[in-house]
Formats: sequence, structure tokens, C-alpha cells
Amino acid sequence: MKSSKFVNKNVSISPQKMLVIANMIKNEDAILILEKLNISSNVNKPIRLIHKILKSGYKQFVDKNKDKLEHEKSKIFVDYIKIDKGIIKKKVFFRAKGRSDVIRNRKANVTVSFSIK
Repeated sequence: MKSSKFVNKNVSISPQKMLVIANMIKNEDAILILEKLNISSNVNKPIRLIHKILKSGYKQFVDKNKDKLEHEKSKIFVDYIKIDKGIIKKKVFFRAKGRSDVIRNRKANVTVSFSIK
């Protein structure tokens, strides 16, 4: 069983929003996942970003393992998808009466692992 890991760092969305979609697609066939998360029917930002990340990782995995995929009639599965906290950019937003608010712009790190079964 061959597996590869792909990392995408500092995706501009909160990790909490990405986790909802990531939990639905663990341990499934990669082609079925890409069909489920079709961009044309969904306008949800986490779905679009995860679809883009999975599509690029899937293409890289197929390119690296062309010889093994041709000999075997095997399927490519998503072993795991891990969403971590990335950097947090902070901006100060000045308010009335000498007060200020802090705006936190959160980023996420996405790690996807594919395997042949």
C-alpha cells in the first residue's frame, strides 16, 4: 500500500469552518469525493477550497505513481485529511472614546494523505 502526503499552508479561511467539510470525506474514494464536492453546484468557500486542494493532490499522486496504477486495478483513497491552525494576522481597529478592537485573520494548514488500496 503506497501513500503520499500533500501539505497546503496558510489557506485563507478559519480552520473551524474547514473541519466541518473535512470530517465528511475521511476514508473515502478520491474520485467520489471530487464528484461530491463539485464546484459548479456549491458556492460554499470551505467546499471550494477543499475541492481545489484535493484535486491538485490527487493529480500529483497519480503523476508520481503512474507505473503502479497501470499494473493494478486499484482505487485511490483519502487516508486522512488534517486541518491545523496556521498563522493569525492581527489588525487593530480603532473605535470611539479611545477604545480599540483586534481583528484576527485566521489561516489554516491542510494536510491530505492519499493511498492505493
